Amino acid sequence: VDENFISNTSLILITGKDFSINPSQNVRSIIVNEEFVKRFNLKDPRTALGKPVALTDSNVYTIEGVLKDFHFSGLKEAIQPFFLESNPGKFRYANLKLASSDPVGSLSAMESLWKKIGGESKFSGQLPSEEIWEVYSSYKTIMKLWSFVGSLAITVAWLGLLGTFSQPLLR
Repeated sequence: VDENFISNTSLILITGKDFSINPSQNVRSIIVNEEFVKRFNLKDPRTALGKPVALTDSNVYTIEGVLKDFHFSGLKEAIQPFFLESNPGKFRYANLKLASSDPVGSLSAMESLWKKIGGESKFSGQLPSEEIWEVYSSYKTIMKLWSFVGSLAITVAWLGLLGTFSQPLLR
């Protein structure tokens, strides 16, 4: 991530500092979440600052900041330890904050610009609301199914009541 990611995504930096605009100052620096601090037994966020941490790539990183815990996977999942690293060599996505009142039009404009500068590579842009909709659309399908089952159960119950009350009238 770059120095704008935390502010663009409205994450809360509870202690420490954000990444620098100067990439050379971010080498081997990470920003972690509160769960990371707990899991690695670093006592509390303030004392975690400046501590070296060896990660799975065998490199040692320094904790520069601690973020308030946030869900980075499904809301049903428990919050896990997480860290952010600023390494321009690993950038694959752009996270942009739009100042436009027409986000869909802005995406179209970005796609037109991308065709000019991006060569043959495909432009793929998505608004956060669209991404959230994709992740949770299965819940809407489940809700429709349960609504149908509930309606069916109510209909059967009403038919049972109708049968119960109409039986004496038919005699």
